[in-house]
Amino acid sequence: MRTAIIVNGPPGSGKSTLAVPLATALDLPLLAKDSVKETLLDNLSFANRDDSRRLGAAAGEVLWTVLAGCPRGAVIESWLAPHIRDLVTVGLTRAGVDQMVEIWCQCRPEEARRRYEGRIPDRHPGHFDETLVHDIDRVINTAEPLRLGPVIEVSTDHPVDLNQLLAEIAERTHS
Repeated sequence: MRTAIIVNGPPGSGKSTLAVPLATALDLPLLAKDSVKETLLDNLSFANRDDSRRLGAAAGEVLWTVLAGCPRGAVIESWLAPHIRDLVTVGLTRAGVDQMVEIWCQCRPEEARRRYEGRIPDRHPGHFDETLVHDIDRVINTAEPLRLGPVIEVSTDHPVDLNQLLAEIAERTHS
């Protein structure tokens, strides 16, 4: 059975911080869209926000291709907005996913903004532009889960109880 554990949430919501120990605890590979996008941005020409969006879409497609080669599945870490729900559905189907659980990360909007702004110096400039930085509050405040399957909502304002989360995942995946 190929399982996708999708760690989703708006920028700055704590996805990356949660996904690493979660993948380790589940003994599943971690497929992080921004890691793929960073590699593409480092190696391909980048000129503007549209280029960044195209590379982000390509990074997402890479995740589904790699997921198809993971016999037991993987933990997918990415901001997957509801407007791309159909693309995610096609990707999961193409990857042969039998079951999925969405972990929805959320925190106080001011904390998400602080985290988001704090990582700007460390990330490729292709992730950020003035339009996106000014629009981040709207994104954070209107974000919602994909709801393609069971959703487990977690607050990342405080450390997540990993054992409790693992139990909830097992309950929803019949593991």
